[in-house]
Amino acid sequence: MTGSAQWGPDVPAIGTFLRNAEAGLYNLYVVDPSERQIERYSPAADGSGYPAAPSGYLQTPQDLDGVVQLFIDGDLFLVDGGRILRFVSGTSRDWDPVDPPDTILRPAPYYAAMAASQGVRSGRLYAWDRLNARIVALEKGSARYVEQYRLAGGSPDWRDVRGMVVDASAEGPARLWWIDGSRLMSALLAPAAGDGGAGDGSGGTPGATEGTSATSP
Repeated sequence: MTGSAQWGPDVPAIGTFLRNAEAGLYNLYVVDPSERQIERYSPAADGSGYPAAPSGYLQTPQDLDGVVQLFIDGDLFLVDGGRILRFVSGTSRDWDPVDPPDTILRPAPYYAAMAASQGVRSGRLYAWDRLNARIVALEKGSARYVEQYRLAGGSPDWRDVRGMVVDASAEGPARLWWIDGSRLMSALLAPAAGDGGAGDGSGGTPGATEGTSATSP
């Protein structure tokens, strides 16, 4: 890979985007804070690597020191300093996540990880709010708040999320997978059994839907 020796130890996030499904070719995106740029690498036609020098994805270089994660599905999302930002064609566009309607009960979110299904501006984006140990669901296209989840029984297993993915491919509730310092766990993003119909936090309801207890495979 051309230029990888110059990345240094400060690269906090990388991501890929499927460029050619038939050939299995992916663009590679590398967040490089020292260059104030997201480097975009194009694959060789035979899939052997990334031989060409990268191009800068951002139209205007910017401070990336707070970035901890990148996700791309056509638009590009960054988790940056507790916020989630969306970029379209290298430019930050109007996309301001709506906070859950329970700020009387809890502080405003501080996002530190995210996961989403593929499909540009469709489906949901799930964001881990580190400050409140919860997952917040947002509409990917509009940034509208949908609902939030907390683990049943007061479980502390969302206190130290290091990475997460979501599987929303099947009918019914999505399943979240995450890792902490030593475990891989999962939970359905749905009301817990016997919950009694807790509010989902939408429409001005301050309650939170409880996720099922985490399981460790």
